[in-house]
Amino acid sequence: MTISPAELSKLIPLIQDAGALLLRRFEARHFPDPGDEAGARAEGERRMKAPHEFVLEEDLMADKLLAEGIAWRFPDAGIYSEEMADWRRFREDKRLKFLIDPLDGTHNYHYGLPQWGIAVSLLDADNRPLAGFIHIPRYDLLLYNFTAGKGPTHENYGGRTRVITSSPRHQFSEALVAYDNQFYRLGEAAFARYQEIAKRAFTTRITGSAAFDAAMVALGKFDARIWNQVEPYDVAAAFPIIQGAGGVTCGLDGNADIDIFHGGMMVVGNREFANELAQAIR
Repeated sequence: MTISPAELSKLIPLIQDAGALLLRRFEARHFPDPGDEAGARAEGERRMKAPHEFVLEEDLMADKLLAEGIAWRFPDAGIYSEEMADWRRFREDKRLKFLIDPLDGTHNYHYGLPQWGIAVSLLDADNRPLAGFIHIPRYDLLLYNFTAGKGPTHENYGGRTRVITSSPRHQFSEALVAYDNQFYRLGEAAFARYQEIAKRAFTTRITGSAAFDAAMVALGKFDARIWNQVEPYDVAAAFPIIQGAGGVTCGLDGNADIDIFHGGMMVVGNREFANELAQAIR
């Protein structure tokens, strides 16, 4: 089974539909119509799925829309999502498969912050990313790459499409570096790394969304994003998108020979700055 770029492009409207659904619900939650008689904010259901981590009704709604839409278009492909109890089974699935994060940045979404999005990747039999989509609905932004990072990454912004390139900046003193959140589970080494980066970089950001940060690196707005530990669904779409924009996906030691299961990794605008970062955080 193969899936062509032309076939993959048919997923763009589906992903945008899921984004529109999330955006409508987000605005109803946090920016209700002043004409609403009760003036009440719409609150969907919420349940805890781990300490300091919950899932929203909107996670599940977007997940259902995406999974059903992909299954209808590609019935022979595997489909796995963060919201599936057994999503880790994808690692043994030798089919072409899609890996979905239907709402990355759930906590931002819940608290009314705009940094959240959708990430969808296509993986081969060996779980190498062949294609990636990142959609940031509040910014009307969609990035995609259908060439395993070997060809250019495209941006669809406000209905206009263009090829994008990541940041050429390589001086630490001029760099904006995004960093991990969820310090409660990262340990002292993560604090030490952050302190070292904060001393050297021009400025830092902790946005709480892997998809948003990866998009900003691909667009050249951020110079790097560091994860001390990360799940495959958070970064699989970023691999082809970052590489196709001219950036680097690598381990915390700067080694680019990594896969989506690596855990600690970073995406960086260019190789020279990746080397500098790796030296700083060893």
